[in-house]
Amino acid sequence: MSGIDAARTAALQSQRVNIISDMRRDRLAWRLTEVPQILTLFALVVGLTSVTGFGVYNAVKLLASRGNAETTAKIIQIFITGSSSLLGFVVFKLLASLRETTSRFLHEERRFTRIINVVRLASGVDDLKTALLEYVVPSKTA
Repeated sequence: MSGIDAARTAALQSQRVNIISDMRRDRLAWRLTEVPQILTLFALVVGLTSVTGFGVYNAVKLLASRGNAETTAKIIQIFITGSSSLLGFVVFKLLASLRETTSRFLHEERRFTRIINVVRLASGVDDLKTALLEYVVPSKTA
């Protein structure tokens, strides 16, 4: 290997290392913005679902102790997570938002991993340019 080839290889390796470290920092920043949103949505869904379960449990206990079906039916209508109740509507909307946020997070994680691996396996400057273009301007099909 000549001195010019060795210098090109060293420069390519240096570019790879710098690009990968920048992408890892970007992925960390992405995680720091997305993970708290996912955890907050998850906590809200679990909290509201547990409130609903507690309400249904209390309604059933009330029916068992008093035998008053009308009061129990009213209490159950408040707490059941059906599409007709306000609490159920909120829980369903939060679940849809949680699903969307989680799928976007997983998609971006796969994208970061894919591009880092492409950069790691790049054999020349053209491969690096292609990977960087994909990183800066993501395709809609990926």
